[in-house]
Amino acid sequence: MRRYDCLKILASMVSEQTLVVCNLQDTTYEWQHLRPSDGNLLRQGMAIVTPVAFGIAASLPNRRVIALDGDGSLLLGPGILSTLGRYAPPNLLTIIFDNENYNSGGMIPSATAFGTNLEHLARAAGVQNAATVSNLDEFEKSIKTALDAQSMWLVVVKIDRQPVPVPRPRIDGKESKYRFVRFIEQTEGSEILLPDEQKSFS
Repeated sequence: MRRYDCLKILASMVSEQTLVVCNLQDTTYEWQHLRPSDGNLLRQGMAIVTPVAFGIAASLPNRRVIALDGDGSLLLGPGILSTLGRYAPPNLLTIIFDNENYNSGGMIPSATAFGTNLEHLARAAGVQNAATVSNLDEFEKSIKTALDAQSMWLVVVKIDRQPVPVPRPRIDGKESKYRFVRFIEQTEGSEILLPDEQKSFS
């Protein structure tokens, strides 16, 4: 199963108001290609995708927030699972694309290739709604359940190692941050960054 095909399904299911925090490299490229939006926070580094999405979801409880994370990223910072288990913001959906590999490091197997089960880790940390899917039908059903629910979900998606080649976004991470903040300001009708705060934010 390809991540691209999963993201295509996801893109058809989310609203224009949905805020999406994206993992590095191919996840960012594929998602921005399928669902270009200033509501996408692109190119987030390893171990911070889900924590950033959690912070946004906690701060904006009336907005749907989705984290598009990866196995290597989550394994670098698994402590976020305990935070999810404790606070469980109902507007947060975390999707972990697990290809059992560190693609950016040159096709190096991750711990999930040797038996580590991310769904079990999440449940042990207190996450009540967690699932693992391995085909598109399961993915669509699980995401629909999660998006319709009034509770937090974490879905581990077993995917192929090879990404789908798509054009890379013509914006870098810094520009994406500013676009993302301005998008929230416009849609929430509130000011987040004052002019004299922009230097410290960058």
